[in-house]
Amino acid sequence: TADGTVQAPTIREIVVPASSREIVSLEGVAPDRGDLVVQVEAVSGSVISTLHQTRTSGATPSGIEIVGAQDAPSTSLSIVGVPSTSTASEAEGTLVLERGAMLRVLAPGDEETELAVEVRDAAGVALEPISLTIQGGRTTEIPLTGYPIGQYTLQIEASHPVVAAVQTTATATSSDLAWYLPVPALSGSQVVAVPNGPSPKLQLADADGVEKTATLVADDGTETVVTIPAHGTASVDVEASREYRLEGLDRVSVQLAYAGDGQLAAIPSYASNPLAEVITVYR
Repeated sequence: TADGTVQAPTIREIVVPASSREIVSLEGVAPDRGDLVVQVEAVSGSVISTLHQTRTSGATPSGIEIVGAQDAPSTSLSIVGVPSTSTASEAEGTLVLERGAMLRVLAPGDEETELAVEVRDAAGVALEPISLTIQGGRTTEIPLTGYPIGQYTLQIEASHPVVAAVQTTATATSSDLAWYLPVPALSGSQVVAVPNGPSPKLQLADADGVEKTATLVADDGTETVVTIPAHGTASVDVEASREYRLEGLDRVSVQLAYAGDGQLAAIPSYASNPLAEVITVYR
């Protein structure tokens, strides 16, 4: 949290039986804390962890999200396609939390870390950057306000390894929240399966400051050439329940994004492991 590590001896060691799952309520560990970063370490075996977050406004549900784990902390992170729906000032904290985007950062350890955050719009135009020093071992939240309504890519450079993510909100007749995680730069080819959801788009962001092209091949063989602006992001409409293949990637970050009436989500694409085994899904 922003106050440092939460002392919670009751959840320090959790036994997860083979082919099963365990659910831990963080509300009982850190009640009323909305500034958490959770580290899960497997002592033996391997586990996959996700964070399930729900939000309410009074008795009315106003958002739900399942957040996957990030890679190891890094000194360079790219967060792609973040929608901004508010231009509130930092003083308007309520509006920032309800409608604006917010960057949460943690530098593990005790050392102070210098952060430089470059903000660019979809065309690659640089906007007002953010520079600050954060204290190690404590979460820091930075409201992303003062920017025009639109979509942005954040390039985070840090003097020590950090983890980071951006939370934003969709508000219409109903509300939803979404966490945007760092997206790695991919090269070569990548297969993307599109789950059901509102208005899915494939977002491709340049990671090098050079205009690039890639080819999107649908499962029926239809090809679309996509031009990615230097430092910018290209968005391509795709169809739910279909599979696509991206070819000719050269350090391009790829993300699947959804947006609808009170619905918001983003799924980063990661490089596939050629030695990976079949995945069994338990429900």
